[in-house]
Amino acid sequence: MANTNPQPSPPAPTRAGATLLALPTEILITISQNLCLHCRFPRIGELPDDETTTGVHEQTSLGHLSLACTRLRAVAQPILFHFFHPLSDGHCTTRLRLAHLVRTLYHRPDLAAAVKSLVLWTPNDNDNDNDNDNDNDNDNDNDNDNDNDNDNDTTTTPSSHAPFTAAAERLDPWWVDRMHDSLEELQELAMALTSGAVGYVLLQRWFGGAGALATTDWLGWARPMEGLRHLVLVGWRYRWPMQWEYTFHIKEARALLRSSAKGLESLVAVDCGADGVGPPSVVSGRDPLKAVPWDVELPRLRRLSISGENVGVEEVEAIVRHSEVFEDLELFHSQFYHGREWVRDVLDLERHLGTAKKTLKRLCYSAFPIKAPLRETDVCDEEYEQSDSDDDEDYFDPTWHGLEGFEAGFSLKDFSVLETLELEQLVLYGPVFEEPDNVENDRSGELVTTDDFLEKFPPSLRSLLKGLASNTARIPSPTS
Repeated sequence: MANTNPQPSPPAPTRAGATLLALPTEILITISQNLCLHCRFPRIGELPDDETTTGVHEQTSLGHLSLACTRLRAVAQPILFHFFHPLSDGHCTTRLRLAHLVRTLYHRPDLAAAVKSLVLWTPNDNDNDNDNDNDNDNDNDNDNDNDNDNDNDTTTTPSSHAPFTAAAERLDPWWVDRMHDSLEELQELAMALTSGAVGYVLLQRWFGGAGALATTDWLGWARPMEGLRHLVLVGWRYRWPMQWEYTFHIKEARALLRSSAKGLESLVAVDCGADGVGPPSVVSGRDPLKAVPWDVELPRLRRLSISGENVGVEEVEAIVRHSEVFEDLELFHSQFYHGREWVRDVLDLERHLGTAKKTLKRLCYSAFPIKAPLRETDVCDEEYEQSDSDDDEDYFDPTWHGLEGFEAGFSLKDFSVLETLELEQLVLYGPVFEEPDNVENDRSGELVTTDDFLEKFPPSLRSLLKGLASNTARIPSPTS
């Protein structure tokens, strides 16, 4: 009689020496890409701080992987150089890491061609690096990749000038005369060395003031950046509002924008000219830039996010009108104090956005980015204090200052593809007073019927958020 009891299967033979290296190259590339933040999010500078921190730590793991053997190095190293992010608000550490990156890019043009994203914060040079051990643990492993490549180069700090001078000479004589190893110059050199490949740049710059306008080399940027698709310009944000004089103004970047004009799709410029009121010395320092006309055409621009007091609706109109594919506008601009009046320009739909009627899908607009009444003596030095600073006019309250430009009969009906709209109630139908001082100027929402209200919008609208009064930046501060 046959034995019906099943016999146990023999153990599967083990594969001696099965390792990571036994995997096909395609899988190794996929593993490396999963550890690359840029491969998952093209605009890495706009991610939340915690996600950026995790991504940079994963990049560190990828750097360790690249050091394991020659094969893993060949696979992981180009992906490791997809993006640079210092992950530090210490000036010395940031400068050192960037110097290491620039040195490697000079010696390894093949890795320079792999760089897709650069996040270039400019920390306050008065900030100390409080935790060097932690900085070393979190360090981008871009620095590890030139240990074996540059046997004749023992440079470990930015003080050794030769690699940077050589890199500048390779680019153009214009660079040689201005290379002093400052953080700003290293930022520009990193951008220039990767100009043929980089698609995303976040750059934080300082405003040089009136005296620096004529000598700012940044205004003469001439390196083509034809691959650049996303540019983020960040103003000074650490101790707002006491350090507004260091903010970056978008008009300082016109030469850079011209170099990338053909392909730029997304432009984010936060805190341009700073928010709030400023002392006369600062305001007068910006006057030369206010008078400079906007002369850059961005024909492929789809998204513009801009905030600050010194870039207003006229500049926005000048940027938008040259693009036939423009679809997303975020505009937060504040008022500035002139004499004893709050001065501001308000968006006019027809005049400033008329060219985007058939393409605009999202509009987020605020004319009052100050979240709470702000006394000028709270933010200005003694030079700017008024003798009657206790007067009520030292406060800004939107309900006291009627908007001009958005009349009660305004309509977005002609914006035929608009899907998302974020506006303040004041913009939608004016201030609402319980007992208005001037009834004729009170365009109260209580007088607007539901039908009249809905008539303002196109059928394509899917989302409406009203009541917004915030200058919440779309770009996070650098991770500490």
